[in-house]
Amino acid sequence: MPPSCQISFSSQSQSHACLKVIPLMAAMKQTATIHILGAGSIGLLWAAYLSLAGRQVTLITRDIHKSGHRQTVFLEKGSSKKQVDVALNTADKASHIDLLLVCTKAFDAFDAIASCAHRFNQETAIVLLQNGMGFQQTLIDKYPSQTLYVGISTEGALKTGAFALKHTGQGATFLGLIHGSKNNHKKICERLSCALSLQYQDQITAFQWQKLIINCVINPLTVYFDCQNGALADNPAAQLMKQALIDECRPLIHAQGLDSALHNIGEVIDDVIKKTANNSSSMREDVQQQKNTEIAFLNDYIVNLANTLGIACPTHQFLANYIQQREAQYESKNQHH
Repeated sequence: MPPSCQISFSSQSQSHACLKVIPLMAAMKQTATIHILGAGSIGLLWAAYLSLAGRQVTLITRDIHKSGHRQTVFLEKGSSKKQVDVALNTADKASHIDLLLVCTKAFDAFDAIASCAHRFNQETAIVLLQNGMGFQQTLIDKYPSQTLYVGISTEGALKTGAFALKHTGQGATFLGLIHGSKNNHKKICERLSCALSLQYQDQITAFQWQKLIINCVINPLTVYFDCQNGALADNPAAQLMKQALIDECRPLIHAQGLDSALHNIGEVIDDVIKKTANNSSSMREDVQQQKNTEIAFLNDYIVNLANTLGIACPTHQFLANYIQQREAQYESKNQHH
């Protein structure tokens, strides 16, 4: 085992066995580069913390003028401010990628991965860090030779500039295999060990569903009420809608045989709201900046799956329609300009 980390076993309240990665002082730097696709808040968060832990990190950028250069990432957490230099290159480079963190939006993931797929071999591992569900199977079908993981994160991060961010809420990331060899997950966890909490889960599907429900509550409600995450806690109407969204998911998740995903889900959501109180959700930021949202992979995914099972989810449907109408309004406005 490399000297940079230590692995210990622990258990969660959901009774899933997990590996907890505990960062230690590294006796030597790991030399293999970790490539990151997507310089949004989560991509920059991982780039900054991995670099601070001594990892070699390269951000894959669309800007050909910055390819081969180094970029300073500005990380703010509370009163602490740090600057970290990371390498930049473009997807069309020829150098091999053996570990890729995909931190794009869900709707961009397929094309983003395709843009650098010529740099993969059978040993390449891909970690998907998107919100939502529905796109993962498409990637498995497209890249059957690759090892694919999903990362379920409750970290709060807010992008404040092109390469600047605030770490607004300390959370955790749960990593799980969805396709490929099970032999290398310890190595992957070791390479990703840093000051961000990382735990490996053998049964990742329940965590995917739990995170899906969290996102289906916090993201659209912060858009609907136009507020930061923390304001949802003191809003009676938001609390009623939160409970309706949870209740509508119960028969759907029961049909999947994943009732553990709903264990104390209300309290879990309240805890995320508290820990990310000063954060503006990614969906709210997208709407404010008149960008596409991930609603198709969140509430709309719930609605479409529920329809196939004959289950009604009116609150999810209402919020999905609301977000889609907001998107259509500014898309139409932008087209006329």
